[in-house]
Amino acid sequence: MSNTENGISMKQVAIIFIGASLFFAALSIGLNYFNLNQPTQKAPEALKALLLDSPKVVPDFDLIDQAGQPFTQDNLKGQWNITFFGYTHCPDVCPLALGKMAELFTRLGEVDDPIAKTTRAVFVSVDPLRDTADVLKEYIGYFNPDFVGVTGPSQDAVDKLAKPVGAGYIIGDKDEHGDYVVNHTSAFYLIDPDGRFVGMIYPDRMSMDSLFAEIREVQKYYASLK
Repeated sequence: MSNTENGISMKQVAIIFIGASLFFAALSIGLNYFNLNQPTQKAPEALKALLLDSPKVVPDFDLIDQAGQPFTQDNLKGQWNITFFGYTHCPDVCPLALGKMAELFTRLGEVDDPIAKTTRAVFVSVDPLRDTADVLKEYIGYFNPDFVGVTGPSQDAVDKLAKPVGAGYIIGDKDEHGDYVVNHTSAFYLIDPDGRFVGMIYPDRMSMDSLFAEIREVQKYYASLK
């Protein structure tokens, strides 16, 4: 009597086996993703206001830095990234925020801790039409030449990084000279060495001492989870 006559064929067995294998593979990937995005202990009470309940992996994006080199999700990995979204024609918010960023990085560079010393500042332009790589390079140099300036080939390309972290902006109408203003958020977005968005902090709402202290506390907290 054939296997088919017994109620099940070898082909059906193979299909069931493959289906089960795919199910458990997907389950494993899902659990690994879940574990990657979850802290293993609760954040200190003082950090709850600035940290997300669960870190979010930043999805793929394709931008360019001030040297004209590709800047992708992989570039966020390996060090802490303090990221700010703005534009070089900004009359007030950006200069103030980047000035504070420069002072913050001076202090981080003085800390005897490789986590602090390798932290990177990333300035993402939400105005790619005017902010070319060369424009960014000159602008960033006014604050700290070690900062990374990032722009995109299009507005959609910028949005692939801005939207997942909640960096909002609105491009205004052009005036008779073709100039326009961009209203944007003023937060520093914190991305950890695993390329995960973990929280945000508003530098215009606190002193330099508080900003430095809270950044360090966040870094120490995530280092304690390793």
